[in-house]
Amino acid sequence: MGTDKTKSTLIFGLALFAMFFGAGNLLLPPFLGYQTGDNWWSSLAGFSFTGILAPIIATLSILKSGDYFTDLGKKSNQTLVYILATINLLCIGPLIAIPRTGASVYEVSVLPLIPDAQPVWVCIIFFAAVLILSISRKNIITVLGKVMTPILIALLLLLIIPGIFLGNLSAENYKMTADQSFLVGFQQGYQTMDFLGSLIFSVVIISAAKRYGYTHPEDKRKVVINAALIAGLCLLIIYAGLFYVGHRFEPTGDHISRASFLIQISSRLFNNNGVYLISVIMILACLTTAIALTAGFARFFDRITKGRLGYQEGVILCTLVSIILAINGVETILDYAMGLLNFIYPIILVLVLFTFLFGNMVTSKGPILTAIIVTTVISFIRIFYEWNPEPNIKSILYSLPLVRYQLEWVIPAFISFGLAFLITRISK
Repeated sequence: MGTDKTKSTLIFGLALFAMFFGAGNLLLPPFLGYQTGDNWWSSLAGFSFTGILAPIIATLSILKSGDYFTDLGKKSNQTLVYILATINLLCIGPLIAIPRTGASVYEVSVLPLIPDAQPVWVCIIFFAAVLILSISRKNIITVLGKVMTPILIALLLLLIIPGIFLGNLSAENYKMTADQSFLVGFQQGYQTMDFLGSLIFSVVIISAAKRYGYTHPEDKRKVVINAALIAGLCLLIIYAGLFYVGHRFEPTGDHISRASFLIQISSRLFNNNGVYLISVIMILACLTTAIALTAGFARFFDRITKGRLGYQEGVILCTLVSIILAINGVETILDYAMGLLNFIYPIILVLVLFTFLFGNMVTSKGPILTAIIVTTVISFIRIFYEWNPEPNIKSILYSLPLVRYQLEWVIPAFISFGLAFLITRISK
C-alpha cells in the first residue's frame, strides 16, 4: 500500500505540474531572466510567490473546505461563490485560456516551421487531440502524470542544462535593482493567472485521488498535499533553470518577443534543430493545460446542472467553442473578458486566502464576506479607472496603500475582516 500511495502521489504531482505549465510558464521565465540580468534570482523569488505559492495555497484551501471550489462558500456566501466559480470557469476555460493554447501552438510551434499554415486546420487538429484525451475523465491523470509530463520535463531539461553552461554572457549585467526585479517577477507571476487555474486543477486532482481509492479524509488530504508540493518543487526547479538560462543569453534584433527570444536560445544551443525542440515543448505544454481546463469545465457544469449537461457533452461543447474563438482570434473577446477576469481575480484571491488563513477561526460568514465586499468595491474602482482614467478616480485609487504593486485591496481587506470579526465576537 505504501508503494502504491507513493506512486499515486508522484503521478498526481506530475500531472498537476503539467496542468500549471502552459505557454506563459514557458515563455515568461527566460524573458524575465534576460530583463532582470544578474538579479534574476530576485525576480524568480517574486515570480514564485504568485506563480507557485498562491496556486498551492488555493489547492490546500479547497482541500480544507471540501472537494470543490464552491465549498469555499461555506465560510462566506454560497451563491456568491457559485457566481465567481462560473465566471472563472468560463474565462479560464473556453472564452480565453483554452483558445489561447490553440493560438499559441499555431503562432509558436507551427508558423516558424510551416509559414503558410492555416490556423483553422492547426486549431482543429490541436483541439481534436484535446477532445480525444479529455473525453474520458478516468484516464486524464494517467495520460498527464505517466506519459506526457515525463516527456515534457525531459525536453525542458534538455533545453535548460546545456543553456546553463553554454550561455554567451559572462560580464556583470545588472539591468534592474533587486527590488525592481522582485516586483517585476511578482507582477508577472500574478498575471499568469495560474492561481485562478489552480481552482480548476485542484478539483481534478482531488477527484482523481478519490477515484484511486483515497476516500478517507486523512488519506485524501495527505496525497493531495504531497502532490501539490511535488508540483510546486518541479515548477521551482524548471522556473529557476529557465530564469538562469534567460539571464545568460543576449538576444539579437530589435523589439524581441518572448517567443522569438526562446527560439533564439534554443537555436544557439541546437542550431536548426532548436526550433523543433521549442515547437514540441510548446505543443506539450499547451496540450496538457488545455486537457485539464477542458476536464475541469466539463466536471463543473456536469455537477451544477446535475447531469443535464453531462461530462462528455461538456467536453465537446468546450472544445467546439475553443476552436471557433482560436480560429477567429482571441483578441476580439480578450479586452472584455480580461477586464472581467481582472475584476474577479482579487475577489477570488481574498476568498481563497482568508478561508485558508482564518477558516477555522471564524464561526460566522460575516467577516470573510465583509472582506470580499470591500475587495469588490476596490476592484471595481481599479477596473473603472482602467476603462475611464479620470483624475478623480485616480486620486481615490492612488490614495490606497500598495497601489503601485496592484495590491491596493490587501490592507483594506484585512482591516475590514478584522473589524467584522471583532464586531461578531463582541455581539456574542
